[in-house]
Amino acid sequence: MIHFLQQCINVSDPEKMLDMESFNQFPAHVYLKSLKGKSLRYIGGNEQFAIDAGYESAKNLLGQTDFDVWPSVADKLIANDNKIILMKKPMNFFVNGNMPDGSEIQAISQKIPLYTRKNKIHGVFGISLILKKGEESFIEPPSDAQHDEFNLLSRLVSPSRGIKFQGLSQRQSDCLYWLIKGMTMKMIAAKLNLSIKTVEHYLDAVKAKLRCHTRAELIEKGIRLFKSEFVE
Repeated sequence: MIHFLQQCINVSDPEKMLDMESFNQFPAHVYLKSLKGKSLRYIGGNEQFAIDAGYESAKNLLGQTDFDVWPSVADKLIANDNKIILMKKPMNFFVNGNMPDGSEIQAISQKIPLYTRKNKIHGVFGISLILKKGEESFIEPPSDAQHDEFNLLSRLVSPSRGIKFQGLSQRQSDCLYWLIKGMTMKMIAAKLNLSIKTVEHYLDAVKAKLRCHTRAELIEKGIRLFKSEFVE
């Protein structure tokens, strides 16, 4: 997946905002930065990234630097980007800092070099997964031994992608899918980068829609629904 992105994401015009709509479904920050002079400036970002950074729209990110977007950790982010450009390979980084609203966050970022069509490094593509915000934890951080092999793309591109049960939202479908696959609330929350309370909220809504009274009944009906809609 990373190799595919390295080959496919090309910067033909660093002044033009790149369309990141396809990444809006990712429960993470997705962004691109391009070198302009000696500075890396944003040329793309998904809506989740823009909202958490305090912008009304991802379009407002165009031309911004990390000092504009994340001033509390700008020096660290820029150092990480420079390391990616120097090493010319994907790398993972832990980041601790503050959101624009002042809340503390812990995140893990995976970044890859961004190439032009002439195969020259022109910037950085990154995905940042929020591990903890304030007092709420979303996912267990990888151990030191797992850190270098931790693949955000494999965790974010869900195998259930494209599976949407009739009458349910995509998030409700995702939660139901992993429930009938045998996952616990905590495991589903980690898989989808949601809080446990949010997963429970989605599944309560599914129970109401499917007229189930217990979790066992929900799983049984979910399996029947899955077989009828997706198994020939």
